[in-house]
Amino acid sequence: MMFRRLEPPPKVPAPRDQLLQHDGISMTVQSKRPFPERTVRLLITLMGSIGTLLCMYGFFDFPLEIRSLLIVTVVLTCSMRLIRTFAPRIGFGLILVGFAAIPALLLRHREAAVIGAGAIYNIMRRKVLWQAYFPDPSVHVGDWNEAKCVQFVFLLLMIALVCLLEYSDVLMTHSQSSTSGFWIRFLVTFPFLESGLYFGLETYSYAVFMLIFFWIGTIAVA
Repeated sequence: MMFRRLEPPPKVPAPRDQLLQHDGISMTVQSKRPFPERTVRLLITLMGSIGTLLCMYGFFDFPLEIRSLLIVTVVLTCSMRLIRTFAPRIGFGLILVGFAAIPALLLRHREAAVIGAGAIYNIMRRKVLWQAYFPDPSVHVGDWNEAKCVQFVFLLLMIALVCLLEYSDVLMTHSQSSTSGFWIRFLVTFPFLESGLYFGLETYSYAVFMLIFFWIGTIAVA
């Protein structure tokens, strides 16, 4: 008795546009393409990070080179997202490396971090109390003045913010942890906006709208 070997049918790639027929009614269903969704996710993340930075800059008028910080934020976000697209494990490792780089930079430039944090506190106190002048001692750390120390602290802050937003995006790609990703994004960005609105300070209106669109878009994506 001879047995015939059964072979599986050849795999045919599914077309992007599929024709569905039911009870004489036909309709074309177009499959969802991943590229626009990834682009939308990237734009939503950039709105959150850039909107947070511009809100703080508008509230307290920090002595920042805002253009360089914006460039660093955009380049860091786009590079992490691009690497995560083609190599998810390597991209997630870069997020962890970003978190680990913050304490390393703090230990290396701890004096500049302390001076920058103190200068940020004085600027915020001056703005909140509506006093035009506080004595500003000229403190230098090597070639760094107070403005460069403040720039350094904000650079660390933006690195941490970008890494947290990327980590939350990783969580939102999984249905079981999408809610956690949304709450991480909301709790990370909302206090920066609330810190100025609570004291009745004014900031750029487009920065506030960027944060609002960021939260709405996060809810839609999650």
